Amino acid sequence: MVRFIARANIVHLQDLLTRETNPEQRRVIEGLLALKRKKLEIAERQARDHSRVPGKPGSVVRPSPWSYAGIWVTRLIKRRSAASIR
Repeated sequence: MVRFIARANIVHLQDLLTRETNPEQRRVIEGLLALKRKKLEIAERQARDHSRVPGKPGSVVRPSPWSYAGIWVTRLIKRRSAASIR
């Protein structure tokens, strides 16, 4: 959400900058634009860092083929122990 708002603010400020002719107001807009770009850069860096951490929202963790083998072995052991109890 932060990235979406920062991008929208950047587009808006760029639009204002193209239309503004007063040098003082242009400086103010350029300063705001630099702040919003920095904020977007930080938000994107944080999103990348969070997506690399396993188990966090946004991360893609694919199961290993060995995890499927482990599930199969666990089920086999449960079946055999259940059969031996009967």
